Amino acid sequence: MTKKLFPNYYKMECNADEIYKTVVYFLKKPELIKKQLSDCSKTLEGIKSKTSSSNEAATILSNYLTT
Repeated sequence: MTKKLFPNYYKMECNADEIYKTVVYFLKKPELIKKQLSDCSKTLEGIKSKTSSSNEAATILSNYLTT
């Protein structure tokens, strides 16, 4: 299941007025800002690599070359 962390703006919706409305909406609801930050942190922790990208690449290449 996917969860939307940020509002999506498509073509005509992506303009200064719509972005302003969204920012004001969040500023008026500090509990939503805290939840948004928490959700983003959880997402980043879930996708963050446990090792460096160069180690990841070396492992993948090593596995590929030895098979």
